Amino acid sequence: MDLRTIISISGSPGLYRIISHSRTGVIVESMLDKKRSMISANQRINSLDNISVFTTEKDIMLEEVFVNMKAAISASVDTKQASDDLKKLFKSVLPDYDQDRVHDSDIKKMFSWFNILITNDDVWAEKKDDDNSPAADLKAAMPMPGDKPKKHASKESGRVNTHGASGSRSAIPQKKGGG
Repeated sequence: MDLRTIISISGSPGLYRIISHSRTGVIVESMLDKKRSMISANQRINSLDNISVFTTEKDIMLEEVFVNMKAAISASVDTKQASDDLKKLFKSVLPDYDQDRVHDSDIKKMFSWFNILITNDDVWAEKKDDDNSPAADLKAAMPMPGDKPKKHASKESGRVNTHGASGSRSAIPQKKGGG
């Protein structure tokens, strides 16, 4: 299973596959409707490869949880069930999950993501160990929280540009002299 190229975008439903990156962000494809869009560097994204689930002993990577789900369930799950039913089903997949820190909404989100992934057979293929994937350059394309933006030094002397878009001079008078 390879989750390195699959992301969740904060505020957007569903999952997205990273297609490529550009100067200003990442080009993604929705796994629901296969529409491509541009995600700017300002949006919060989470790679499913980096998400883990709290358990009573240690954190389990989301990839392992999805593999357990596929082995136990192997079909899509109705996420509109009562939360108690979803908890029971999740407990059958991951018996030692931390019930105090894993909320009902987290369980519902994991099942909805599983439903999306189960319909995409290429996700379940073996993980490749190449760093040429679009997700390998994700850190380079998207600034992470806490990163300081790069400032580019201007080579100009700080003068005001009086030329408009058409190249003609504007009516702004310029100071001459030292006064």
